Amino acid sequence: MPTAVRSVRKSPGHAWRGGDAPGGARSGRFIGPQIEQVLRGEAATWHENQLIPIIRHGQLQDVYWTYSFGPIDELDAPNGVGGVLVICTETTQQVLTERRLKSERESFAQLFEQAPSFMAVLRGPEHRVELVNPGYMRLIGQRDIVGKTNRGCAAGGARAGLSRPCWMKCTEAARPIRPVAPGTARRSRPTAR
Repeated sequence: MPTAVRSVRKSPGHAWRGGDAPGGARSGRFIGPQIEQVLRGEAATWHENQLIPIIRHGQLQDVYWTYSFGPIDELDAPNGVGGVLVICTETTQQVLTERRLKSERESFAQLFEQAPSFMAVLRGPEHRVELVNPGYMRLIGQRDIVGKTNRGCAAGGARAGLSRPCWMKCTEAARPIRPVAPGTARRSRPTAR
């Protein structure tokens, strides 16, 4: 991420115009008032992932920035502020990536909820339940197990629809877990002769 540091100084009586702003007239209407605030001696500013359109390569582009404006102390200047220290980092890629990931998570959650089969998402060696779909909830009897570990899901000996040996066997072998509904018998596979 490129970071820029710039000192902005104005001569006394100079009115702030958008075209004087770092980044040009288009960005000036966004940041000009913030710089004026600092020059009046009111307060420094800090903004994260702020949209400030700029002209880049001859085209207006939506660009996101994390930036701050801070006073440069000068005792002889009006309000004791002789200029503004501008520190900024472009965060466009970060913002766009976060938006894309959020959209993908929402799509996954929607697919997960609508799946015709039962599914659960578990994390870590304790198999903490992060997410279950309606099919899985029906399988385990509508018990609230999200946030609990496999061991914490125990109710009358049942563990979120799976026995501990099944969980451990699948975890150690990195195989998918195929739970059996409580009260149903599991058939063993015939061995090859």
